[in-house]
Amino acid sequence: IALMMWNTFIVKRLSAATYLMDKVGKAPKDRLCRRDVGMSDAAMTSFLGCCSDLLQILMEADVRSDEMQLPVLDTEDAWVSVEGQISLVELALEQKHIHYPLVEHHSVLCTILYGIMKFSMKSVKPLSLFDSKGKNAFFKDLTSIQLLPSGDVDPGLLTVRHQVS
Repeated sequence: IALMMWNTFIVKRLSAATYLMDKVGKAPKDRLCRRDVGMSDAAMTSFLGCCSDLLQILMEADVRSDEMQLPVLDTEDAWVSVEGQISLVELALEQKHIHYPLVEHHSVLCTILYGIMKFSMKSVKPLSLFDSKGKNAFFKDLTSIQLLPSGDVDPGLLTVRHQVS
């Protein structure tokens, strides 16, 4: 269900928030948040924290999915002949497994964005903290396998990251 929530309600707003914060290079003012993301600056801070929480839930669920068996869905006799849309439970069970490194990558971004908003940081362009592979992997389907950054970090990028911390 968390993956369905991500795809349906969250990824577009998170993308808008990311590009807005990268464009202005700081925690955006309320007016810009409302215009570009559709929520107040206070709501956006809370939203980014919730995004981090949701991504954590996805990662924890993925780790535990190997230990669990799919549930058997028993249907009461009265519902067998009913036609209509598939149930939410069945829809959730049809979801593909996430690509853990990609979810973790998004989690890092959300943590950075949340920190920028929470502490009203200035002179921080969040996307500048990632290399081109990392930037290209953002906002893709969390079940897809994307080319992610290797452990080797460009020295220039390291310098930018150290300036933020």
